[in-house]
Amino acid sequence: MSPSSPTGSGAPQSSGATALEAGDFPARTRRARIGAVLLIVNAADYILAEAITAAAWQNPAYSYSFNYISDLGAPDVARFQGRMVDSPLHMVMNTGFIIHGIIFIAAAVLVQHAITRTGPRRTYLVLAALHGIGISLVGLFHGSQAAIDDGTAALHGLGALLAIGAGNIAAIIMGIHFARNSRRGTSGRGSVGSRGSGGRRGVGWVLAGLGITGLAAFAYLLATTGTDIDGIPERIAVYTIMVAEVIARTTLSFLGVRDTQPKCHLHPAYSEHSGHRVMRSCRHSRTWRRNVSAESSAVRCARIADSRAAITSARPASPRRRINRISARLMPTP
Repeated sequence: MSPSSPTGSGAPQSSGATALEAGDFPARTRRARIGAVLLIVNAADYILAEAITAAAWQNPAYSYSFNYISDLGAPDVARFQGRMVDSPLHMVMNTGFIIHGIIFIAAAVLVQHAITRTGPRRTYLVLAALHGIGISLVGLFHGSQAAIDDGTAALHGLGALLAIGAGNIAAIIMGIHFARNSRRGTSGRGSVGSRGSGGRRGVGWVLAGLGITGLAAFAYLLATTGTDIDGIPERIAVYTIMVAEVIARTTLSFLGVRDTQPKCHLHPAYSEHSGHRVMRSCRHSRTWRRNVSAESSAVRCARIADSRAAITSARPASPRRRINRISARLMPTP
């Protein structure tokens, strides 16, 4: 009998769990790294499209503090809300809006497993989808007098609200998740926490701070619309999302990508006590509870059943049970 198992064959493991660990988690790591690259490409795409479109304005020149970002995508040459709008390369900006939305959603799907807890991960995915849809609406429906006349300006406003609001809240969700997991010291194989939990904690609070700053700037813009510096709070609200994308990419690439590999709730280590082998609880049980949601129901049930069987076989019999067992042996059969 092996000293590491009550049955002589090691801690029980289900074939489904083995296949899951061997194939699915490395694939998740690769997807997360691809998504991290897409995040920084996406931020660069947006900034480049805006710079190219703004440089094409001639008379008057585009003002980053006075003009709205939406002015860059307006196809009409007219005065709108006190601003002269003339954007020769409006198609470049509108295309940049739509591409940014598509890539943002794709990148979120790829990096979602960097958020190991199910609730925050699903919330992040929903917010990323809302951001992508919103910024695509901004590119499809323009902010201009013609849009107000035909009724599509409402869709433009809805898109801006979704893009800025959901994008900044998504940064807050990811940031709080990174910070909380680092503080708890949960690290596992392939995790960010195993290669610099202090750095990941700092990055988490930076991401959360960026999201809060973006929301505050957006609230200020809504409360003070009509000033000569409307472009400044609007850009703060938007650029915080771009900076968060770059920081998230850096975190996932240089501090590591967390594989949501489920840890066995029972560690395959035993200690001799009163002639019985007692299975010790795994020191990574918190990580296991958070990461077990990555398993399918069938694999999870098999793992729990195997763990219970191991506990039952390793548990010493109670005195009452031993007395009943001896009595049953000594009692003559009728």
